[in-house]
Amino acid sequence: MECKKMNPWRNHVRVIGPQGETIYGIFRKPWGRERKPKKGYAFIEEAITGQTYEVHESRITDLPQDFDGEYDKYVEARFNEAQEHSWSLPKGVRPGKLISTGVGDGYAFYVITKVNKRGVTLEWRGYSLDRWSDQVLGGGGVFPLRAIEPLVRRSDSDLFRPKLEKLSLKSGKREE
Repeated sequence: MECKKMNPWRNHVRVIGPQGETIYGIFRKPWGRERKPKKGYAFIEEAITGQTYEVHESRITDLPQDFDGEYDKYVEARFNEAQEHSWSLPKGVRPGKLISTGVGDGYAFYVITKVNKRGVTLEWRGYSLDRWSDQVLGGGGVFPLRAIEPLVRRSDSDLFRPKLEKLSLKSGKREE
């Protein structure tokens, strides 16, 4: 397999990890003065966390660029798990809370990993298939609590949460 593709940022891949685990990600070119991968290897950015691995080409399988394909289903499943976990937490700024900001034609997603009196630690998550990041929050980091609280209040709002209880109609018809 040759790693030289027309647009390496959008090439979805499946990688078999060292313990036989499956890792989904995308090809990544070296940044700026970053060294190139060793011969026969490629940089792969993990789909959700963005962590970069240097992987031998024999462990990489290209995936088709189709909506609702294997890669997209993986990302969607991880997003649903994170969203359910976030919704299961009490309201307020807490580790595990998922927040988002509108960017371009989608969203940038972040998870709160640590909270103290002075700040909140955020980590970026690749739940958007366009892999957006916010201009201010970037790839994550430590931010003042007062800057993150409004984002958490919005994600805690009932306006953005689905109704978890199911409606059951006795007749099966809409009542007027």
